[in-house]
Amino acid sequence: MPTVYDAAVRHATENLTGEQYELYAETLRKLRTDYYDRTLVDMIFQVDHRVGYGLETAYAFANVFAQILSGKILTAKIQIGFLPMSDKYVGDQRAALLEAMNEMLPTELSEHLGGVPQDEDGWIRFPAGEVEFARTLASRKAQRMQRVVMHGFVERIPLEIGTTSAAKTMYQLQRGPLARWPYGSKDLFVMYAPDEQDETTVDSVSPT
Repeated sequence: MPTVYDAAVRHATENLTGEQYELYAETLRKLRTDYYDRTLVDMIFQVDHRVGYGLETAYAFANVFAQILSGKILTAKIQIGFLPMSDKYVGDQRAALLEAMNEMLPTELSEHLGGVPQDEDGWIRFPAGEVEFARTLASRKAQRMQRVVMHGFVERIPLEIGTTSAAKTMYQLQRGPLARWPYGSKDLFVMYAPDEQDETTVDSVSPT
């Protein structure tokens, strides 16, 4: 069923120029042929393969992807060690997920997972300590990473488990951080587009 996020993106695609349309059509072709790294795609969106997706998905994906490659959206990976179950059963994994998160840094987790109100699968909060992100700085010639430490990261972060649309991810990130635990992944990802005063750049490293 289409959501308000999908409707907003559909409206945006109706006003594309011919050149922009060709760009997103090419992005859609690449998505359908698994051109992009699967981990990165799943971090941004996952859909039921039987449903498929169209230009709206390519538009939203391309916008989030471009912000990651330009360093505007930071990413953090937290090793969970096990895969998420379907919405019907993911609530049974709450204790194990909380334990795994707390091995990395102090974490609070919503009382329920999957199908909770506010159109999300739950929430995560880091009440103490510092969250370390990576900033991707990509160009045609090279790609390098910066480690970025976030301070005072105490707000609730929406948690999306399994399937979610690229449109929803794009608009959620405009409001603040977002946590993603994709199907088939033993890692949980946090994405964030911070204000510069909220961060400290630790160092720069080249990816291996």
